[in-house]
Formats: sequence, C-alpha cells, structure tokens
Amino acid sequence: VFAPFSEDLEFIASAIAPARNVQTVGSATLINPAILEAAALTSDQPGRRAILILTDNQGLNYKSPDEEVIRLLSSDDILLYA
Repeated sequence: VFAPFSEDLEFIASAIAPARNVQTVGSATLINPAILEAAALTSDQPGRRAILILTDNQGLNYKSPDEEVIRLLSSDDILLYA
C-alpha cells in the first residue's frame, strides 16, 4: 500500500486500512531496500518526515544491512515506525 505525502491523518488512515485485512503477504520481505527507497522519496520533502511500515517481521536484509538503513535514517533525520 502506498499513500502520497499528506498532512491529512484521516486520509492516511483510510489509505493504509486495507493492509490490516491482508492475511498472506508472502515471506522474505525486502524491508530494508523498501525503507531506503522510501527515504529517497522523502529527501526533498520539507518539515518532519516519517516512514510507516506494517510488517510481519520476516524480512531479509542480507543486501541492505540494518546498520546502513539506521545510518541513513539518522543522517537524514527521518523517523521510522514499524
């Protein structure tokens, strides 16, 4: 699920609500590459930035180590909510 940037919290809530009903999302999600891509999309956005992911915590990170993601998010002052 992707929602465009918005300050309208009701819009965001309705955009991501369908994800609650997904029972099978597969396995071995590439969470870290997705976070890096989301961070790149926020790079030109003014103000506070946050990335919200809904996860089953079954991600693969062998190509994008956690440390790389943490360093990028920290240096770009981006919050991650998982």
